[in-house]
Amino acid sequence: MRETRQVSSTPRAASYVILATGVSFWLGSLRRPAMPAHLLNDAIVLKDLIDEPTFHELRALVRTLGADGYALNTNDLKAYTTEHEHIGEAVPMPSDGKCADVFMVPSVNRTHCILPGRIDIGRHYVTTGGIEGLREGAQALTSRALSFGRYMFDLSEQPIVAQLFGSERFLVAARSICPASKPHLAPFQYNFILQVPGQTVPMHVDGVYFWGATRFEFPQWLLAVMHFSGAFRERFVHQVQVVGYLHARYEPSSAGEFLWWGPGGVHRTAPQPRSGTVVDGSRTVHAAATYRPEAGPPPIDKDLETTLVHVGEGRWELRAEDRTVRAYVEDDLRISIVYRAHCFTDADEAAMYHATLPLKPASHARAADGRQPPEPPEGLRRLSLDDVMATLRADLASRNRPMPARLTPYEIAMRLLREYIRYPPPPDAWLPFNYCALGGFMPRLKPALRWVCATV
Repeated sequence: MRETRQVSSTPRAASYVILATGVSFWLGSLRRPAMPAHLLNDAIVLKDLIDEPTFHELRALVRTLGADGYALNTNDLKAYTTEHEHIGEAVPMPSDGKCADVFMVPSVNRTHCILPGRIDIGRHYVTTGGIEGLREGAQALTSRALSFGRYMFDLSEQPIVAQLFGSERFLVAARSICPASKPHLAPFQYNFILQVPGQTVPMHVDGVYFWGATRFEFPQWLLAVMHFSGAFRERFVHQVQVVGYLHARYEPSSAGEFLWWGPGGVHRTAPQPRSGTVVDGSRTVHAAATYRPEAGPPPIDKDLETTLVHVGEGRWELRAEDRTVRAYVEDDLRISIVYRAHCFTDADEAAMYHATLPLKPASHARAADGRQPPEPPEGLRRLSLDDVMATLRADLASRNRPMPARLTPYEIAMRLLREYIRYPPPPDAWLPFNYCALGGFMPRLKPALRWVCATV
């Protein structure tokens, strides 16, 4: 009899937990300010952006680079270095090599657990369930969000990529995205992004650049906080990005649409081969819906070295450490190239800005006539971490939301994320709260949640 009461009360307990947390989240969302207006902008969709010869050459390059493997996109610091990998929240890596906190990952040298560079993205995705409002545990959603890629900053390494920036269609579209007062385009980065079935790109803004504050100095989540706050607007550097599609075929049932939030709400476009979307991704919240949603995500452990490797003849393997987790053929993959340029008034301003970066693209090291560029004005020179934190504390105080003095660096990070990051709620879900992720934060709830969640 006792066993019967236990079983029958568990679904009821789950219902109470879901109802209470859902109502609390909904009531809390009513008090939260809307997404800042400066992050609602439009995009341009171009069919046949990439011509056939370039398309096939880029696909060949994807395979060539894939022989060394594409790392998880949380490992972007393998492509460059930053002065502050964290803001002080780092804790020594446990002997088992696992970061117990659901939001922490190994540092680039795997000696500490830190908040990942885009914790602003992951935190929102896990707690809301993303575009579709999925009701899954934190582990399953983490596997969906951990796509694969490579970040590159030297355009001279791949002439075919440099040609993309010279395309007339790109130049015309890019100059319509950049402010009219900043028509000079300064290319600075390109990435290849690969997703396997069941994966997605959660809502986000791209890596934000300021005068005196970039990904080469600070964690990207902190730059996103700075951007959402509006307190550093005078330092903001405009950019334009293209998301071009390199998969060979696309069926509507594959989903994976590109979405962006602009005037009038959310907009969608299908990722057709050779098409592209042009947008200032640092000023426009955007995402990709789940690719082939009928497929479950592969099991990916955030704490393990995981790569997607091309093993020859269009065959790919997902590897965790030295173990093959899953095998794919190339048509299984959603492949895109993302390439970006900053918007400046002229070549002299571009040279001035790039001279301030720790990583200086060779093509932008000098002014148009070969002179060394002048120093930027005093108000645009490099910021220290203390400068950034002091500005954010002052901004919160001005909003009657002062930050308590005695917070740990981890608590400070979470407070800043709660106060500033305003990604929109899922457009395809009536309840913007993923109650199934609660088990990752409160393990005692897992038995109750298993009655209503496929994964906890």
